[in-house]
Amino acid sequence: MKKSSFERYDLDKVYFMNEYNRTVAYGNTYININGVKEQLQKLEKEKQRYFGEVSSIVNSERENEETKYRQCEKWAKIAKIFKWLEISLIVTCIVCMLFYKYLPVGFRTSLLFALFEILLMLFTVLFGPLAIIIVKIMKYGHERKYKRYIESIAMKLNNLGNGFMRTSRKYYKEIDNYYLLSLDATHRELVLLRRQQETLSRDMMQLERERQMAEEERLNEQRKTRVATERLLNIEIEREKRRNRW
Repeated sequence: MKKSSFERYDLDKVYFMNEYNRTVAYGNTYININGVKEQLQKLEKEKQRYFGEVSSIVNSERENEETKYRQCEKWAKIAKIFKWLEISLIVTCIVCMLFYKYLPVGFRTSLLFALFEILLMLFTVLFGPLAIIIVKIMKYGHERKYKRYIESIAMKLNNLGNGFMRTSRKYYKEIDNYYLLSLDATHRELVLLRRQQETLSRDMMQLERERQMAEEERLNEQRKTRVATERLLNIEIEREKRRNRW
């Protein structure tokens, strides 16, 4: 049986490390500049503090998350079983109808076969669909509970992660300041000018992408308007033709 398609929240992938890794890589490039090593050490302490806060939440919720997810998985499997049972009942009904006339007359008119037919129809038409509805409601209810539960955990972890990202960016800027101060005035101006040009180039590229998207959207709207106008015109032409035939 395939696993439930319901997506599980991975408590082992909740750390916001991109900005930290970027800062550490940048700091290691200029580790020999005075002050940079100290900034990396401070950032490492911030990382340990962040890891401790995240681990505290994750470890306290791991068992609870496991229990809630297993409930969702259990009801997803039950729903799948009931779905296939209902399909089996429908197939059985079809087979019975197809082979009914080939059964012995005595067997077809027996009380046992009549009881079997009644029970088969009841389970196929009434009890089966009712059971599927109930199971799906239970499945949906557990999935909603799990999602609400995860949203509360994710909010805490995201707040911590965003805070750590801001901290990592702050140390990146501090390291960058140490790097710039280590340069002579002319070299510093050249570096700042190059960065300014790179920023301007990125902004221009972003503006161009936005312009292209806006242009494409405008052209799409024009095409839609043209198609709608042509349809209205064709409808009017057809109406005129019918009036002329009358």
